[in-house]
Amino acid sequence: MPYRIRHKITLIALVWIIVGVGNAYAQIVPGDYTSHEIDGPSVLVHTTTSSVRYTFFRSDMVRIQFLPSPGTEFDSSYTVIHDESIASPPNITQSDEWLELFGGEISVHIDKYPLRNSYITTAGTVTADDPDGGLVANQSARTVSLQLNPGEHLYGTGARGQNLDLRGYQFPCENQAHYGYSNPPDAMNVNVPLVLSSDGYALFIDNPWVGSFDLGFSDDNLLQYTSDGGELAVFIIGGHTIQNQLEAYTWLTGRQPLPTKWSLGYLQSKYGYHTQEEVQSVAQEFRTRGIPADGIIIDLYWFEHMGDYAWDYNAFPTPQQMIADLADDGFKTILITEPYFIQYCDHYGFLFSHPEYIGREANGDPYELDNWWSCGCDAYLLDVTDPQAANWQRGLYEDILDDGPAGFWTDLGEPERHPGDMHHTLGPRDQVHNLYNLFWAETVADAFASARPNERLFNLTRSGYAGIQRYGVTTWSGDVSRNWTGLATQLNLLLNTSLSGIAYNSSDLGGFTGNASPELYIRWMQFGAFNPIMRAHGFENHATEPWGFGDEAEQIVSEFIKLRYELMPYIYGLARENHLTGIPIVRPLFFADPDDPMLANASDAFLLGEDMLIVPIVNDGQRQTSIYLPHGEWIDFWTYQRYAGGTTVALEAPLDHIPVLVRNGSTLPMRSTQQYVNESPLDTLILYINPHPELSDLVTFYEDDGLTHNYQSGMYAETEISTHFEDGPGELMTFVIDAGIASGSYPGMLEQRMILAELHHSASPNEVRVNGSPVTEYASLELLLEAGIGYYRDGIARIVHVLAEKAADEALTVEVDMPVASVGESATYPSAWFISAAYPNPFNASTVLTVSLPQPSELTVTVFNIHGQQVASLADGTYAAGQVHLVFDAKGLASGIYFIHADVPGHLNTVQKVMLIR
Repeated sequence: MPYRIRHKITLIALVWIIVGVGNAYAQIVPGDYTSHEIDGPSVLVHTTTSSVRYTFFRSDMVRIQFLPSPGTEFDSSYTVIHDESIASPPNITQSDEWLELFGGEISVHIDKYPLRNSYITTAGTVTADDPDGGLVANQSARTVSLQLNPGEHLYGTGARGQNLDLRGYQFPCENQAHYGYSNPPDAMNVNVPLVLSSDGYALFIDNPWVGSFDLGFSDDNLLQYTSDGGELAVFIIGGHTIQNQLEAYTWLTGRQPLPTKWSLGYLQSKYGYHTQEEVQSVAQEFRTRGIPADGIIIDLYWFEHMGDYAWDYNAFPTPQQMIADLADDGFKTILITEPYFIQYCDHYGFLFSHPEYIGREANGDPYELDNWWSCGCDAYLLDVTDPQAANWQRGLYEDILDDGPAGFWTDLGEPERHPGDMHHTLGPRDQVHNLYNLFWAETVADAFASARPNERLFNLTRSGYAGIQRYGVTTWSGDVSRNWTGLATQLNLLLNTSLSGIAYNSSDLGGFTGNASPELYIRWMQFGAFNPIMRAHGFENHATEPWGFGDEAEQIVSEFIKLRYELMPYIYGLARENHLTGIPIVRPLFFADPDDPMLANASDAFLLGEDMLIVPIVNDGQRQTSIYLPHGEWIDFWTYQRYAGGTTVALEAPLDHIPVLVRNGSTLPMRSTQQYVNESPLDTLILYINPHPELSDLVTFYEDDGLTHNYQSGMYAETEISTHFEDGPGELMTFVIDAGIASGSYPGMLEQRMILAELHHSASPNEVRVNGSPVTEYASLELLLEAGIGYYRDGIARIVHVLAEKAADEALTVEVDMPVASVGESATYPSAWFISAAYPNPFNASTVLTVSLPQPSELTVTVFNIHGQQVASLADGTYAAGQVHLVFDAKGLASGIYFIHADVPGHLNTVQKVMLIR
């Protein structure tokens, strides 16, 4: 651009600024480039209207700060744990028209006239500012606006239940409590200003003010985030995969510490257990019935008045002895606390005399919340942002911990009732609101660390925000209704919360409000057995315990609780992985196959780690379902039937189980069930293996003491276990299991244990060797276990069991010679004609369905509107056996109800209703 024209534009822009100073409604966006300078580790670029500062925190991460005026100041970050001291100045190149900042794995290309940013990753992905202004100041509001690419998918943002792929939605970023919801509200109790993109980048907004997302709702081509106050600081994180993005985001805001191991067992809760006798009776019933459980959670009846932080000795006459007795029987006790102090509680008068400790009126007077729900009286909200108030509350927790509880339940921390005109030490309500529970979680963590400096915290909390994971919290999805819609909503909530850096989350299993049928309770608990945390909860006068729904429900649910304990080595290994990488425990299916567009919005199933695929049942009376599988082969955990990835398969779902698939070739570390996590040492490690001649596997078995922070100083052990096939003698193949020498150690570590390998879907071996020596075959598993070394083949289940002893400081090699034909059978064709439910439904652009054909068949699939007029033909002809994937693209059609008619003559004739929402 010639200098003369550029100079003219500059003068016009300066006039616009001068005029805008007197105009409260002036909107400021970056104008034309004027100059740039090195500002410490940052590059500060000036324009005719404003300035922009760029700081590379890592080679794949850049922070952009928008300075709409020369005096712009940023609040301290409450979410980011790193500061500019770690940043390095980027390499800079420029021309007359552009400036480029190269950080390594991400670079910023800056067009100068006007200033607009494009972000380019080494994966080749590009995202760019909205041409009309990527950074916007409008009165007190601040907006970042990025262009979306065709086919781009967006995830995260907190507890979001509307969909997995959030493109096309808008919603507040404001923690909200919802009582008795079924369908997902626009905003819930966990909000995180983080958007993960399938196009190789993530956007994190480091501004805690209440705000809102518009992810292609108003304009399908734009991603926008608006905060209602504060200044705009955003991080662009480059990452080819969502996993890469989560690793970087959790590095920035803090990783979750390892949970105390008992918290991964089954936790029993209810609103509420009224007395000490009731608590002890429920715990005893679990042991009498042989149902495993590790914790019992006591709701608000343990105190007399909300805010007491002290026992009601009429209802709980000897609480210290109760907690000790429960601990002797394997139960940890968790106590609820709230940040509200009602006028009858012990501390109300003290807080009245210390108004700086509580939410205040504009004039500094205590803010009284009238007609509080637990008493119909007045209440105060503690100001957790005040250091003195936090220190005072920390002392309350330390006093409670003297009585022996193992953890806390911090409830109502959105905060549930938080008037817009309330003020805090940190600032006004809208600045503090989303941060509130982050500050509270820090207080609880500090108190626990002070009272028990080498013990891991359990904090079950109802709300959350960016960075709260670093304080070791577990969130849940609030007070959901006991109905099938409420259950179905949990799948997207679970996945999007997991994709927001908060790996430990779940729901009130069985539902909170209303009545649950035995079938609903069974299906919810089956789903919950594979959640990061398994905790039943519900409103009083309705059962939450397994025996409260009849004998059949008790039997089924008990088996799933036991299965969870059997999977504990696998689950604990996932906890370790999350601690090291930020990768969640529960994952969407696209983690297994990110390039398959069929999985981009798939939330009817989820992955537990990378080797287990869980298909919850969320409809009343449903006994069959279909699922589109990621690439590879998957094996039914119950029947051992094999299925090919990249296809839609029909799965049986009788009431006694939900579909669970295991990745072929994988190794799952397991153990025998226990009544509670620390009931007995893991003296026999079970390896659940699905051998495949073309697949190998490597799994790391992780162990530590499960309770202390010693793992942070290297007190843990890791054993690598690999499996593979190699050529065997003659026509045979040899399956090899190598368990290496344990790396590291910790106090209490077993010096030796038994290894029981279970080779599923295998023929009888010709020979089995342990460390090169042949071992004996036994006629039963019982005889094998008694002998201590050898193998047994279950001919009915087609499982080869190999048992050997392994010392921690020695390697173990198991070799199994078997016929080639006994392993790696190809995946089966569908067993029946079946059409999947259209997904998503409702939808706003297109929906997908799959027809399963067990043999070549004629297929017609037609779409009609509500008037009976045909609007689309999805299939018409003869199709090969397998799965036919169909897309109903509703481009050009009006919102409303449509009917999809599928016909396979003589086999299938169905009509399903779908809803298009624009």
